[in-house]
Amino acid sequence: MNCLPNSAYFTFALKRTCHWSLFVRSWFAAGLALSLSGCGQDPSPPPAGDEPAFCIDAAGTPAPAGRLELRHVARARERDAVCNDGSDASYYIRHGTGCGAGRWIIALQGGGSCQQAACPDRATYLMSTQDDPAFKDDGGLLSADATQNPDFYTATQVYVRYCSSDVFSGDRPASADTGGIEFRGSRIVAAVLEDLADPEITGTSNLGTAREVLLAGGSAGGVGVLQNLDRVREKLPGRFVRGFSDAGWEVDIELHGRTLTTTQEATAIGSFWNGQSDADCMATETAEPGRCGVGETLQPYLQTPLFMQQSQRDPSKLGNNGVTEPLDDAELAYIERYAAQTRESLTRLGELDGVYSPYDPHHTRLWDDDAFNEAVIGDVSLRQALGDWYFGRATTRLIESP
Repeated sequence: MNCLPNSAYFTFALKRTCHWSLFVRSWFAAGLALSLSGCGQDPSPPPAGDEPAFCIDAAGTPAPAGRLELRHVARARERDAVCNDGSDASYYIRHGTGCGAGRWIIALQGGGSCQQAACPDRATYLMSTQDDPAFKDDGGLLSADATQNPDFYTATQVYVRYCSSDVFSGDRPASADTGGIEFRGSRIVAAVLEDLADPEITGTSNLGTAREVLLAGGSAGGVGVLQNLDRVREKLPGRFVRGFSDAGWEVDIELHGRTLTTTQEATAIGSFWNGQSDADCMATETAEPGRCGVGETLQPYLQTPLFMQQSQRDPSKLGNNGVTEPLDDAELAYIERYAAQTRESLTRLGELDGVYSPYDPHHTRLWDDDAFNEAVIGDVSLRQALGDWYFGRATTRLIESP
């Protein structure tokens, strides 16, 4: 394996305008201030601040053996890291090979959300882990096939189950007002990170010995990336931490046919979950906390570099905003206005961020081999764009025009 210096591209001298002083807020009122620097271990060796020398696998490095294996969060009920139905939160893990032993992908599952008591219309598997299979396979970013995922096939891969229905941001106990269900997504993220860094749970090759961490997610999981990214980086000092949100971006726009905006709607939803968004944003946006639940208005507070994949005519986003088929003239006009605002908002991402935004009507791409590898913008696929950005091979700002 070879190490390639890359400090010029990833130097963090270009800080965003947010202020770290606002991080005096604790993650939770109960205080989850544990630093995940390895539970007393020293990584071997850690990157120098935010300027890593990337470990690059030699050609022919074998893929990790086996499938992603189920783990349940330790002492989940004690830590309130539970699903809607009170079952223990869970995740799947496959340890990497070669450079991948120190390169971790932590991926948050998607699956919409619930904003009403008891979630009567929600699928059971999105509210519980009781029937989780012992193993799973996945494609795209979590593929162990070098031809489908050449940049990350050797990585240590973690797939965090989504069973809290709150885009990994809630912290509300079960009560009569919630219909007897828990909303504990933010505590699930915290507990999974702690377990992954614990050598007694994860082994000697654990999150505490990682050199790099990519927090990724699609759809609701992509929103969860935005909600949790800076907290994750804060809890992994000395590590190279980046975020990848697939279809987690929303713009601040009126819902179709209504006077309510997406940020106003997010305020009501976050109140129902007791949403725990980015600490800087929550400390500032006290008048309208829903601004911390919408990508366009949350992102200026984020200090961790982010790669954003967002289709401009995402049918799931548009459906949530009130656009339904068959489309009438007003809906067609709304789609174009939505697409234009998506394009414009993504141009405002920071200098260290990356963007892949096609004009097509598509939702997530990161889990599927074909979608991950399809060249949608010119001759560039999401797989190539993400890898170029992550490893500093190119500055990736691909926003397609109609």
